[in-house]
Amino acid sequence: MMNSFSAYSNDPAGPASQDAVGYLEAEEVLKPDFSSGTGRQLLKRKPAPEVLMGDAALARASIRMSPGALKYRSAVMSFAADDIDVTRFNAGQTNARRDVDTAIGLWLELAFAGIPKPNELCPKVGDDRHQAAALGCLRPSLKTTP
Repeated sequence: MMNSFSAYSNDPAGPASQDAVGYLEAEEVLKPDFSSGTGRQLLKRKPAPEVLMGDAALARASIRMSPGALKYRSAVMSFAADDIDVTRFNAGQTNARRDVDTAIGLWLELAFAGIPKPNELCPKVGDDRHQAAALGCLRPSLKTTP
């Protein structure tokens, strides 16, 4: 398993922007177009991402009320082909689902160690089912300084 944190910590402004919460569950997202160098391209994710944890409205409200410049932390958790069986996971097989749930729980404990439980804001996690075993993870932040 590999974790990589995103450089983003606040949603961009503008009519073409996409918020981080929406990105985790949208069937169509804008991605960089490295092949042509023309900016961004629309990517259709099939199957659509599945929300594994969290509530979109609650996550957005938490991000809006955050007092600092760093509104959230986001990351991608990627699994090697032998870490989980994506076919069994997508079919809802209990053991495969439990393995992913354990990985999410461990990530939340380690990535945000030291935050008292009553002060934790709700995480939002979605699987990127169109790719091989990748999860998008987001946790709103109440940090008041950059």
